[in-house]
Amino acid sequence: MSKLAIIGSGVVGQATGKGFATKGHDVTFVDINPTTVNNLKKEGHKACPPNLLKEKDADTFFLILPTPTVDGKIKLDFLKSAAKDLGGGVKG
Repeated sequence: MSKLAIIGSGVVGQATGKGFATKGHDVTFVDINPTTVNNLKKEGHKACPPNLLKEKDADTFFLILPTPTVDGKIKLDFLKSAAKDLGGGVKG
């Protein structure tokens, strides 16, 4: 099965990652919130903050992050930041 990284481990990220895990995939959860990371580890999942994710940790990366609407416009700040961090980690 595939090695997957779920970047953004909120409600949707956890549901997605846990679903893939039940199908036998090797899932690593990534989140900036240390409480979320620790809770996932306590549940028996692999989890880490973004700075500890390495290219070898996954074959496929899922960016599951908030895209709030402010003043009628979608804010992509979280997504852009995660993509930039991921790109830097994967190329290096």
